[in-house]
Amino acid sequence: MAYLLAFLLPLTFLYSPKIEKSNIVMVTKPLTITQERNTPAYNLFQQSQIIQKNLQMAKQQELRELASYSHVVQLSTENTGEITAVASVAEIKIDKAELNAEADRQLQAMMMAKPQNSVTPAFSQMSEGAVIRGQFELKDGVGIVDHLVVLKRVFEGQSIEVGQVDLRLGLYQIAVGAFEGEIVAEVKDISGLLIGEDRQKIYNLKRAGQFFEGPTLRLGHPSAFAFNARSVDTRKINDTNLQASFFSGHFDLKKTGDVYPNVARHSSTLGFIKDSTNSVASTLTVRSSADRSDTVLFSRKWVEGAVDYLSEQLQIQFLPETGIIIGRILVDGKPVQGAQVMIENQPGLEPYYLDQFLIPQQNQNQSSDNGYFIIPGLNEGVYEISAFIGDRKLGTQQYMVATDTVSYQEIFTSGLPSSVIARSFDAFTGEQIQTELMIPGQTDILSLETDMLRYRHNAQSGLTEVVNRPLIRDYAAYVYIQSLDKDHLHLPQVKEAFLEYVQAQTQIQIEPDTSTFIGFTPYNYFDVHTTDETYNPAHIVYFDQAGNLVPKQVIGGGFVAFNIKQGIQEFILQDQKTERSFSTVFYSRPSVLFVTHFAE
Repeated sequence: MAYLLAFLLPLTFLYSPKIEKSNIVMVTKPLTITQERNTPAYNLFQQSQIIQKNLQMAKQQELRELASYSHVVQLSTENTGEITAVASVAEIKIDKAELNAEADRQLQAMMMAKPQNSVTPAFSQMSEGAVIRGQFELKDGVGIVDHLVVLKRVFEGQSIEVGQVDLRLGLYQIAVGAFEGEIVAEVKDISGLLIGEDRQKIYNLKRAGQFFEGPTLRLGHPSAFAFNARSVDTRKINDTNLQASFFSGHFDLKKTGDVYPNVARHSSTLGFIKDSTNSVASTLTVRSSADRSDTVLFSRKWVEGAVDYLSEQLQIQFLPETGIIIGRILVDGKPVQGAQVMIENQPGLEPYYLDQFLIPQQNQNQSSDNGYFIIPGLNEGVYEISAFIGDRKLGTQQYMVATDTVSYQEIFTSGLPSSVIARSFDAFTGEQIQTELMIPGQTDILSLETDMLRYRHNAQSGLTEVVNRPLIRDYAAYVYIQSLDKDHLHLPQVKEAFLEYVQAQTQIQIEPDTSTFIGFTPYNYFDVHTTDETYNPAHIVYFDQAGNLVPKQVIGGGFVAFNIKQGIQEFILQDQKTERSFSTVFYSRPSVLFVTHFAE
């Protein structure tokens, strides 16, 4: 008993009861909120949570699919479609020296063989220039039956050299005078209709004996317009309620995964995606032929939540009936962290970057690991946006904005810069003309005072506007619509007197608040269309190579279109024989002259 008292007595001094202060309620059980807070921040948080949950589910599904095929050896980088059966593949050990020796024996035998009765004869000896050899494949169901196979090197839009293809061995070779441009392979039928094509840039070629190893040519379907649409949280989207169209709504697709085929390289169009249930935000995007960038779709609730959240954080009210830009910065297909963007033609506008939870942050001054940025409250128009890290330019992209619509584009660039050759010349005599160029993504104004000028950029697809200001007063300043995947910038200079002559001869009255468009093309037998249904086709005038007016299209000429209304406009040229389409989209502004080429 004495021991027990000795133990309990000190505890009475250590223990003291809780004393609650007046007007304070101490709660030991957490509260449960039964009513949601209807605020922009909370709504955006809800939408971001849904996106994150779907992203996690998509990743888990991808891991499960990958695990189910983990024992299959991947033998090709080509997507061959759905896998219907899984087969065990034994490991094959190949001796590299033996493989090279066998390849040399086959090539030597091919060189010594006599021409056979095949579609394309075996190679002949080429004594001039460096010889490039590579593999030649057919894909996507493209076949060769009474078809012509053409192999050539194309540089500055011109065919420079012609090569040969051996279909039996699946190899090609071409002697080139320079390691510039592209190797282009085409399969055409008797009428000239393009059946299949592929083109690969010439760079970083390795020597293999007497030859250089060229890129593999995989001839698939001709280039086309495609959305490559996907949701921001999953790779697949539900097409049930989506309506997709090209050519500013004039060509409807059955579903977003369909394409508009037989489109010439360097062509562009405006694509729309709308949701009949308003679940997905209406989205417009400029698409280029053979464009590999994606069109990412956002829910309407997320877009509204993001705009309201920024409005609350910035303590400003965005004007109604404005547009929104959502963009993404990618290098070699991967999002870039730590990049910044700048609106070059309106530098006062501020971009905002999405954090890792896809929430725009006022104080975040660079992209997170997802590469997204947003610019709300924009008026209709065209915006040139460049991305950079520090002093290093990553690329540029053009965005066209419409009311109550998301304008989505990707600044889709490469880590390897491309060289572009710029030339300036009289459109009808070919005489060299000095000029100054303002090119988005270039730090300084470029002076083109010699026969050519080289500049570099990293963009892989999209459009940009080049401001051309000739140093001779007789010539008109204009905006050139340039496709970013071209290796050249050819600027045909047109005199003001030529435009006055055309107007006087045709008696076309210039309407207020309109622009003028000049299109050059080397082709013949084409029809000219515009997406503006109210446009008067009588305001289109044709000319030949010398600048003489002609009643219809001629080879090497072009056309002048007067009185183009302000807004997004498209011109489409369609070859009457092959039905191949050449198109360009631009934003018309009053009293501006626009110029471009319709050529591959």
